[in-house]
Amino acid sequence: MKNVFNKDFIKMKLNFYSNQAALLAKELGEDQPCPVCGSTNHIELATFSGEEISDQELNKLEIKKNKAFENFKNFESNNKQIINEIELENKNFKKILTKLELENVDDIT
Repeated sequence: MKNVFNKDFIKMKLNFYSNQAALLAKELGEDQPCPVCGSTNHIELATFSGEEISDQELNKLEIKKNKAFENFKNFESNNKQIINEIELENKNFKKILTKLELENVDDIT
């Protein structure tokens, strides 16, 4: 389930990194070494893709994603607890019903 929460974040993070590479490429000059790999041969420079996102926006998105996942885990945990309580009440109800049925059988005979 965590993948659901990560999907959009990963997409934005990849977009952020792609745009960071484009920023570096934009500053490269002919025969100037790449700050990432050191190559002076720049066959295909990175280009901007998708919407621009800042480091701060990416951090906010990660915090928001983590909170959403934490809320989901809490919700899931609460639901399990409620289901357990319902199952326990159902067992108690069946015991009472069985007891009442036995009493009714005794009354009839």
